[in-house]
Amino acid sequence: MPAFASLKEEHREIGDHIAELSAYRGEFPVFMIEHGRNAEQLSNLRNLLRRQLELDPGLSSPQWNWCYLPLLAATAEVGYRYRGTGTDFWPVIEQDLHVAAGSGFRSGLVRLFEVAHRENAIARPGKSPWELHFPLIAWPIANALVPLELQPQLARALQQALRAGFSGKDPDALYRYLVQVAAGQAGRRFENWLHEADTATEVTRRLLYPGSAGWLSDEILARIDHDLRKDAASSIAIREARRITERRAKAVTDIPPARFVLSLMEQTPTTVLIRGPVLSTEVREEVTILLRCAGDRIRAIGSDRAVDLHFFLFGGSMAIGAPTSLPQSPLRREGTRAQEDDASERLLSALQPKVASYFLVGAGGVEAFAVFPGERIPTGSQVIRWGASVDDETPEFHWLSTDDKADAELLRNAGFHVSSARSGLRVLGLPLPGEIAKFAAGFGVMASTEVPNAPLRLDAERAPSKFDRFGERTWWVFEPQPGEHSIEDIGGDAGTIEFEVVEAPETERAEIFVDPLSPTIADLESGNLSVRITAPVALENVPVRMRLSASGRPPVDAHGVLERVPCLIRGSSGILHEIRSHLISEQVGLATARLRVEVDGFRAMLVDLPPPINRRLFDPVTELWSTEDGSSTPVGSLCATADSPLPRGQWNGMSDLRLVMPDASDHEALSSGLVLIGNRNSIAPEQCRVPPVIREASGSSEMPGIGDLARASVAWRLASCSNAVGDWKRKLIAEELDAALIQILCGDPWFEQEAKLDLSILTSHGALLNCAGRRWLTRGNELPPITNRSDQTRLNTFLLERLRLELPDLDQAIAEWSDETAADLDMAVIDAYDDLRRYHEDHGLETFEEPDMSRLPHVWLSALKEASEITTLPMFRSQILPARRWDTLVGASYGDLTQDDLVDLLDSCHVDSFRRPGFRWMGRTEIRALLQFWLSPAQVVADENWADALARAVSDPQTARAVRYVTLRWRLTARDLPETVMS
Repeated sequence: MPAFASLKEEHREIGDHIAELSAYRGEFPVFMIEHGRNAEQLSNLRNLLRRQLELDPGLSSPQWNWCYLPLLAATAEVGYRYRGTGTDFWPVIEQDLHVAAGSGFRSGLVRLFEVAHRENAIARPGKSPWELHFPLIAWPIANALVPLELQPQLARALQQALRAGFSGKDPDALYRYLVQVAAGQAGRRFENWLHEADTATEVTRRLLYPGSAGWLSDEILARIDHDLRKDAASSIAIREARRITERRAKAVTDIPPARFVLSLMEQTPTTVLIRGPVLSTEVREEVTILLRCAGDRIRAIGSDRAVDLHFFLFGGSMAIGAPTSLPQSPLRREGTRAQEDDASERLLSALQPKVASYFLVGAGGVEAFAVFPGERIPTGSQVIRWGASVDDETPEFHWLSTDDKADAELLRNAGFHVSSARSGLRVLGLPLPGEIAKFAAGFGVMASTEVPNAPLRLDAERAPSKFDRFGERTWWVFEPQPGEHSIEDIGGDAGTIEFEVVEAPETERAEIFVDPLSPTIADLESGNLSVRITAPVALENVPVRMRLSASGRPPVDAHGVLERVPCLIRGSSGILHEIRSHLISEQVGLATARLRVEVDGFRAMLVDLPPPINRRLFDPVTELWSTEDGSSTPVGSLCATADSPLPRGQWNGMSDLRLVMPDASDHEALSSGLVLIGNRNSIAPEQCRVPPVIREASGSSEMPGIGDLARASVAWRLASCSNAVGDWKRKLIAEELDAALIQILCGDPWFEQEAKLDLSILTSHGALLNCAGRRWLTRGNELPPITNRSDQTRLNTFLLERLRLELPDLDQAIAEWSDETAADLDMAVIDAYDDLRRYHEDHGLETFEEPDMSRLPHVWLSALKEASEITTLPMFRSQILPARRWDTLVGASYGDLTQDDLVDLLDSCHVDSFRRPGFRWMGRTEIRALLQFWLSPAQVVADENWADALARAVSDPQTARAVRYVTLRWRLTARDLPETVMS
């Protein structure tokens, strides 16, 4: 049969198949990749096309109008195998069909695709920039549905979406999240593919729920799934996404709730804790995903810090206060930006601890955990009964013992199961917190009976691996895998004991380390040195001691108590501030110092703090710089003044204040600058004139570049000055240069927003005071006017104290809001004014009458809600794009992050502005340089290419804003922003 006749028959069969699909789908498109031909039929089809193309390689014959569908099917197959830039499309066509794909063939192919779109309703390309730029190959690639190029990106995006808590049950929300993920890819092909929302939603739903019905054919979905699994990374990603989907379909709300725990000291309850349930690895991961807590952390009313959710769901605990009462529903999500939905709300409700009256005393008598009617209490146990006192304020605790018949009967009447006799079979393992029959994986489980050498079996089939003898008993050792098990006495009547082995999450080592990893004296002086203490379990009230010693100087000691470990001791903390104060007064800056950190129960850490690299000495007579060891030839000086703040040339004698620094090529010389001031100690600051710069790393003699301005900023910030007035002026000039760089890198709108930033929002109560003042809740009608500035400052202090006493936890106040709470806040304001009035009376000053006031409850509530959000700096939200990056950055717990953690955080949500294929424009090196430029300039100059890395941010303002936002949040948490900014 001639090739044309055979192709015409193939055309008819493919056309009938497409017409059937189109009739079923209605308005949804049909893709040529759904041609219905198997591999053998496709091979025959290509042979027929080769023979016909030998006669008409330019597709100019009208015969193609009656047999074009086989050609389109073959080219759609090439489009399916397309893997993006670098894998040319047309050479593959030529190889498959043995044809020279010249301009005539290409334009003819597009014409036939357009005919098929009109006659057979096949898919047409979209209008993305890529498709408009490549209009010829856009047709076969659009009809490939999901080319191999996009499949790995789709699998990874689905994995991220399911990890983030999204579900195929809510396709709209899932689709929106996938669009955000695609915006972070280097190329834009996946983002463009998602523009066809109906197709993208159908493909993602069918991939997550294999075998489900939909308008796309089962055959093409099976093929895509098969090809996904050929790539190892894609296979792992799609399997994890499906596994999460399957687990989510099950009832995870059946998790056991958390429990209240009493911490005991000499049989007296001292602290109430909340301990999470011990969950298996899979359930723990699923609960973490569904709760959608910011940073995977959870907190409780009365606890000032959040704990890691993974550890909390493995029996971790947090203290919430003295044992006066047990709060209802105390658990809260960490962060005010936590995403909420019905499923996560139900899960959080199921996790809330129940109020209990009975507490089972654990081994060692150091704690007692809540137990409830219906649960088993082992014989030989002690139980604490929590009862109310006569005044209903101080609870009374009664001790019960199951060995006492009356107490045991009382417990049985309360609904507990108390064993009347001890079982002959005993099982030991590494117990989990607050659990009777749960042991940690990775440790052997031992079992014994009263009968020596009695045969025991694990799960009725596995014999023990070995045995040991302790005293008169033989203990058989088993090594069970995670899961539920039972040990049974096969030959005797000791019975069976059931237990569960749970795999522990990865734990941190008990360790002390510093951030940055190689600190200098300058890092300690500037407050950029932090000490992180990690531990596998939570510890409280841990003593810490620090000693700074330097050659020829007496050591400096500082002591303190850490409320909770793990923790991060920031440079602004009290204990490090004490070290810094002595450091400055002793002038240790040019010597190598040694810092020793001791924490009870930890191995002490000893770290050397050398002076900044290449520290140079200045000769004021010759104005030459030499190294301390005299190993190099002295060099001259560069000079800068307020009028000309960029270090260049010599001093002209016109300015009273100048910066001198070594005229050296090494960038470390930036840390050696000195600020010199003349005899006129004028209080008025000299006006800093920031020169215009070009948007390049390096400038010219006429106009400096971004790098030159950045070096000047670092030089002024790191320079030292022995004169207090001169140092104050130095800081003002450094701030002016820094502000100019912020304006260049982040843009005018960001700069204007940051310039008016009010840092009274430093704490949640400070934010509440700020929001309440703007709503005239703390001033105005019925309240005496306070015109004196010092009185206003004093009143704000009194208001803060009263608000803290009245509302220790703002989130709890919002959750339990009532008109009574508003009345209490009114009274707190009145009490603050009374405090000020008494202060006037005590100091013999004229004062006002006793105040009285009342405000509307809904106004107080709106102030509370705004205060809970404002500490996240929401005014910058519109300038940090895409939304996924904002959601990641706003929910981070900055109080627990080191600078390395900040780089990881920024990298996890990074999006290049241009998103071009290939290497990232702003990589981790550039992000770190920009971060350290604002946080620790002494560290950034160690890299000689730091200025070039910094200049790259000019072309990516979105990343520059993200880094700047992170530095503001980090410094807000440390409370170390400049006073000029805080005013």
